[in-house]
Amino acid sequence: MSCRQVLDLGCSNSLIPRFVRDGHWHRIASGILSTTSSPNWRGLVWAGLLLGGSSAVVGGAAAAHLHGIAPQPGRIDIWAPANSPRSRDPWLFHRPCRAGHGEPAKVSLEQAVLDLCAEGDADDIAATLASALNKRRSTAARLRLLVNSQPKLRHRALILSMLEDVRAGAESALEVRYLRSVERAHGLPVGQRQVSVSSHTRTDVGYLEHMVLVELDGRLGHDGAGVWRDWQRDNHHAVNGHFTTLRYGWHDVVQRPCAVASQVAEALAHNGWNGLPLRCKDCRSAHSL
Repeated sequence: MSCRQVLDLGCSNSLIPRFVRDGHWHRIASGILSTTSSPNWRGLVWAGLLLGGSSAVVGGAAAAHLHGIAPQPGRIDIWAPANSPRSRDPWLFHRPCRAGHGEPAKVSLEQAVLDLCAEGDADDIAATLASALNKRRSTAARLRLLVNSQPKLRHRALILSMLEDVRAGAESALEVRYLRSVERAHGLPVGQRQVSVSSHTRTDVGYLEHMVLVELDGRLGHDGAGVWRDWQRDNHHAVNGHFTTLRYGWHDVVQRPCAVASQVAEALAHNGWNGLPLRCKDCRSAHSL
């Protein structure tokens, strides 16, 4: 709460310092009071809005977290009028004002997504877009419309390009990496994304005509009980469907995409693919293929 809110409720000027002195209230910023000495993250969001004034809205990673598509950040971005205070931990104030809605006031989910994309690298952009679209919190069309309305948006061309990759079925930064650096860069057949070849299972990439499946093991979901589920699925496909399953992790796809492409091409050729993998610029320099 702000000191102004306390005074508007009819309290006297002398009440505030007395309650602070007695430990009932705590000053966490100029003119901002809290009933606890260490307010939680959401309390800090409200404090930032009070500091920014009646037109202030939350943006960036903080807004994305409030929309449920990103982890809780340490920094809280606030868009506020020019007379808002200087930035101080954990608040970073930006100008000018933006449109906001909800409680606490925040930018739209689509704008929060673009804020994150503008700050991140290619993998961050892929992960952010995948989170927003795969959770069905937004659509590629809405995001594309907003991107097109912001010609000065950082990473604009890359965001538009990756929107198409995620819309095509890539569900993580690793899957986008595989699509771009392995499959497309080396001229492999276009695989089907998130395909089911047996009951209650789903495979990241399937080259069904050639009976080859590719599983991409990211940083989450493939340890503990997930390992047993993966083995069951892969063994079932091998025994009952005669599928070849290839499995790659983050290091394989990011650090060794040419070697991965070579192995996938070999599996496809063994099962009838008549094509040849292309040499990407890294293959040509390293003579990998």
